[in-house]
Amino acid sequence: MHGNYTYTTIAAASGDEAGIAATGRLRLMGVSVRETAAGVATLNIEHGIANSSPIMLPINLAAAGSLTLWFGPQGLPCAGGIWIERLTGTTQVVLITTVG
Repeated sequence: MHGNYTYTTIAAASGDEAGIAATGRLRLMGVSVRETAAGVATLNIEHGIANSSPIMLPINLAAAGSLTLWFGPQGLPCAGGIWIERLTGTTQVVLITTVG
């Protein structure tokens, strides 16, 4: 992954939380998710700043599982921000973004 990207780490937790605030021309280039509590995990990466935002990526992980996705070269538009809705389990999330 090359380019002018910002890596935002969302600490391991089990509750919902804001990923990135709304920013004009924000694009999600990639995401990496890791289950951290030896149990299954289900979460949604959403386009917006609340847990009622539209789902961009539904993710299911096995115990101790991980997933990395890359959406380049264009990425996914998400100027309305990015919200992490954790439904089950505990996960660490890294959001890879750019503005442009």
